Amino acid sequence: MAIEAQIYKKLGEHPRLVRFKHWDPVDSALTLEFMPNGNLKKYIQKHGQEISLSKRQQWVREVTESVDLLHSHDVIQSDVGPHNFLLDIDLSLKICDFGGSSLDGSPATVVPGVRYRLPSVGGTTVKEDLFALGSTIYFIATGHEPYEELTDEDQVKRLYENGVFPELSEVPFAEIIALCWRQEAESAKMVIELMIGEMSTNIKHV
Repeated sequence: MAIEAQIYKKLGEHPRLVRFKHWDPVDSALTLEFMPNGNLKKYIQKHGQEISLSKRQQWVREVTESVDLLHSHDVIQSDVGPHNFLLDIDLSLKICDFGGSSLDGSPATVVPGVRYRLPSVGGTTVKEDLFALGSTIYFIATGHEPYEELTDEDQVKRLYENGVFPELSEVPFAEIIALCWRQEAESAKMVIELMIGEMSTNIKHV
C-alpha cells in the first residue's frame, strides 16, 4: 500500500482523482474521500437503462481524462476497468486503487482481467492501460463487458490474440473503442482529442 500512497502524493489533487486524505505507515492505512455512489461497474449494472447517452459521454471523457492524468505523471494503473472508477455525489467519475500500479517504471504487481487485458504483451506499458480503456468505454456504452456471454476466458484470450473483438457497428463511441483495441491510440490525450472532434462533428450535424 506504500506505493499507492506515493502515487496519490505524486498526483496531488485533481477532479478525476479520489482525494487522498492521510497515510499511516505504521498501520499501512490509507484514508481517502468518501464516494457515495460506489463504483462505476455496479452503478451501471443497477441503473443501466436509466443512464442517458449524454451521461455516458461524460463518463467516457472522465475515464479518459483519468488515464491521461496518470500517464502524464509516469503512473500506469495496470488494472483500468469500471471497478476502479468511483462516482461522487454528482455522478462524476474519479479513478482509484493504485496498490499494484507502476510508478516511474517500477513493475506493476497486478494485471487487468482477461476482457481488459492486451494480448501478447509482456511488462507494464501505456498501451496496456489504453487497451483496458477501450474495454472500459465499451462497458460504459453497452452496459456489459466485452464477450460477457463467453464463460471460457481462454476463448476470450484467443479471440483477442487473433485480433477478433466484439462487433461495434451499433455501439456508441465505436471509433474510440476500436482505436484502443487495435493499439492505434498513442496516448489518452489522443483519445480525448478524437472525442472532442467527434462531438464537434455531431454538433454541426444537429
